[in-house]
Amino acid sequence: MAGWTYGRAQRGGAIDAVMGITFWRAAAARRYIMSTLDTLLHRPRVWSIAASDCSGGAGAQADLAMIHALNVDCVTLISAITAQNSVGVQNHYSLPVEQLEQQWQSSLIDGLPSAIKLGWLPPSEEFRTWLLARLSEVACPIIWDPVKQASGDGLPTPDDDLFWRDLLPLITVITPNLVEARWLIADEQASLQHAITALHAFGVETVCITGGDDVSDKAVLTYVSHQAEALRSEEPECQVLPQFAIKQTRFAWQAHGSGCHFSAALAANIANQQRRYDAILFAAIYAQAAFQNASYRVSGYHNCFASNQLPSIDTWPDVIPLSSLMANAVKSSPKVDSLGLYVLCSELAHLEQLLVLGVDTIQWRVKDPTADFIAQTLTAMQLCRDANTRFIINDYWQLAIELGADGVHLGQEDCVTADWQAIRNAGLITGISTHTEWEIAHARGYQPSYIAFGPVYKPLSKTLRYPPLGCEQIAVWQQRYGSERALTCIGGITGDQVADVAATGITSIAIVTALLPGPMQVEQHCAMRQHYPRP
Repeated sequence: MAGWTYGRAQRGGAIDAVMGITFWRAAAARRYIMSTLDTLLHRPRVWSIAASDCSGGAGAQADLAMIHALNVDCVTLISAITAQNSVGVQNHYSLPVEQLEQQWQSSLIDGLPSAIKLGWLPPSEEFRTWLLARLSEVACPIIWDPVKQASGDGLPTPDDDLFWRDLLPLITVITPNLVEARWLIADEQASLQHAITALHAFGVETVCITGGDDVSDKAVLTYVSHQAEALRSEEPECQVLPQFAIKQTRFAWQAHGSGCHFSAALAANIANQQRRYDAILFAAIYAQAAFQNASYRVSGYHNCFASNQLPSIDTWPDVIPLSSLMANAVKSSPKVDSLGLYVLCSELAHLEQLLVLGVDTIQWRVKDPTADFIAQTLTAMQLCRDANTRFIINDYWQLAIELGADGVHLGQEDCVTADWQAIRNAGLITGISTHTEWEIAHARGYQPSYIAFGPVYKPLSKTLRYPPLGCEQIAVWQQRYGSERALTCIGGITGDQVADVAATGITSIAIVTALLPGPMQVEQHCAMRQHYPRP
């Protein structure tokens, strides 16, 4: 009996040990699963309300493919089933509203959308009533790609001004072509500007009039207008340039679904919390990639194929102000190899210290000029000339021309109002500040000598309405744009971080605070020169 008891005790201890290990493993597995769920599966979600396209080039299928390609979850609420191909739409069947309501409620169980994308809308009164009621319940951006007629015709379209008047105030961004925009405002002769103004008047925050329908066009232009009253204080670029065009390369063929891919990419970008203008710019890039990557169709009207591949710098889009004639214009600014160690200053005593140190480029940045500003600027320029140091004036391009400075540096706002022809005729080096992808595209349209990125880190000298970029983003931009022109970067750079900045490959840094007069000035300069030696 004793032996039996002892044996059972041994077995019991072993069982307890095994159960302990099993419990530990189960707990570890649960922790692993929860950490995996937290890091891998939480994606933003776009709801697509669109017709099914059995050819796969447009409609819900294009939305699904494009949105997934951008690593965003996509829920498809099917409004109609179509029979279509590269020739056109042969038949369609609009789903009953009861079925759409069930899709909506089923989707809600899995969570609210980060953005909603609308495509073709069935013309029934019942559907419209349902859609208006449901869209009024959500608090997310709504992107609408209106369809007057699908490629090759075949889908019915409503002609109901009252419906548009109720729907348009709910729309965050609308993406019609000009024909569709005229249809929505019931004016077939409306100019581009009138159509944009009318859509804003109906309550749409951002209007994107897509182009590319005319095969004779030499370029594809997407016209963008942001309603000035729709303040986005955290995105100052929206106020700098409320209207602009995105100019892209024109390809020789035609393809089905480019509008769907553009609006789907835009919805995905907005769901990913990209800045509004960056979201539009990259939507145009991804739509062009889908067009360029189209699948062959024997009809000659090919099928767009979603892709997240970015183009080479040769086909990267430009941003052009609608009020500008730059689309046809002007010669490039003088090229510079590198700006080297580039320092900003506003006082003559500081400038003289910098010249003794031997910096490569000085930007004369005086934000609050006094009565002797011009005289001081002339003295500063002469001191730089004597030291063989490049001298660039900030903002005051007329003064830079008058005095014969080496160059002028402009902010995003100044780019819009500057006389670029006069600047180029004077042979000035030109630089432009940028903080976002869209601002870089805007700057590239002026063909400057160099572009400045920032802030790399939190600025030491002022507060900006832009988040720090970090060295990873600087490396991406250096790789993308570095072969095209000189680049520099600015914002919070000190001797402690300069090695990380240099590792991005960028060939110049711009300094404000770290080289101010003081006991650390020489030490800071030496640390920077270890990574940015004199040319």
